[in-house]
Amino acid sequence: MHHTGYPIGSLLSGLSAAAVLAMFGPANWSYTLFLGLMIAVPVMIFWGRYSTADKIDTLYEHISAQGLTPPDRDQVQVRANGERGPIAACFRNRNINLTALTTMLTQIVYMGVNVVLPAYLYNVVGLSLAESAGLSVVFALTGILGQVLWPTLSDVIGRRTTIVVCGMWMAVSVACFYLATSSLLVVLVQLAFGLVANAVWPIYYAAASDAAPEGAVSTANGIITTAMFVGGGIAPLFMGKLISLSGGWGERGGYIVCFFVMSGCALFGVLLQLFTERPKHDSAQHDESASQESVAQ
Repeated sequence: MHHTGYPIGSLLSGLSAAAVLAMFGPANWSYTLFLGLMIAVPVMIFWGRYSTADKIDTLYEHISAQGLTPPDRDQVQVRANGERGPIAACFRNRNINLTALTTMLTQIVYMGVNVVLPAYLYNVVGLSLAESAGLSVVFALTGILGQVLWPTLSDVIGRRTTIVVCGMWMAVSVACFYLATSSLLVVLVQLAFGLVANAVWPIYYAAASDAAPEGAVSTANGIITTAMFVGGGIAPLFMGKLISLSGGWGERGGYIVCFFVMSGCALFGVLLQLFTERPKHDSAQHDESASQESVAQ
């Protein structure tokens, strides 16, 4: 539920950029960059004043009263001489490492689409710059739904199974951009892609939290986030190089190469998940064990 803000923000950013481009023209494209300054600074000032320790305590108590699980408040772990710190302990955990690599590959796909799709709509489909900006964020509409559906399902069937299904879905939907030769087809493929495009991130964080050593949940999530930014940095350079080697930004062939390479990245991320282990406190496994114990009694 918390992560629904991600696709909503993505949608608003594309629509806002489209509005600025429509009002001031493509020559003043840099005006869109001021939106972040105008919006983010006031929001962060408000959040810094509003989000006090007392309000967080009230929130966590409310979550517990609803029968839900509030975030863990890790106690500070004082290490004895020779003990591994949280970073070393996390890097020795197979599930965290493999999920971080899957996160990096998925981010290459996600950011790759953000880089390639607007340019594809402008240079190949023939839309204006404003139309390309607005139409390139349609996937956020179904992304809002996917953000609730898939993470909730992962609480039932397990993280790994959900990540594998979402990864395969992502691979197929990205490859289908090959067929998107009109605005209507672009919209349809984006809606399919959107169902998993945003949904995977909270599942990656949940998988890292499930596997984290004691007192290292935040560290494990930090590793996932670091992998995400590494993938985000690779994506524009990688996609730009592929397009340049395949005829340039004005040729359809380079975009098709990018779509299929991104599909391959998603599939590779799925393959990595097949080598993970189910954590001892995985919710799906816990429910299964509880069910078996109930039957035995």
